Amino acid sequence: MRLTEEENRLVRNLIFLEFTRKTMEVDKKHIEASKMKIKDPYIETLDKVIVKVGIEMRDLKRSLHKEQIKIHEEGPRETEGSSKIYVYKITKKGYEQRMDLASHVIKNAVLGLIRRFL
Repeated sequence: MRLTEEENRLVRNLIFLEFTRKTMEVDKKHIEASKMKIKDPYIETLDKVIVKVGIEMRDLKRSLHKEQIKIHEEGPRETEGSSKIYVYKITKKGYEQRMDLASHVIKNAVLGLIRRFL
């Protein structure tokens, strides 16, 4: 049983949001450790964005749970050159499907999401 186009979109969005949240958390740590004179506005903005991302992730997880869809990360794999492919196993009602996402696709999606949330 293959995922519908809408289910694929939900899965991809959840994966991209997870990367977005991780990116924002790392950026926040860099700002906290930096020698910037005024950090608070940046940290507060990142905190608000992280909360918004979390809320959207929660809603997506609920939708996926209702459809009995689970996402399992199998980890990144090196490809020729310096890029990586992130491999996910998607299960729905006992059926499995694999989703491969290239690192540059994830990066562009995360960049778009960060711009949307800011």
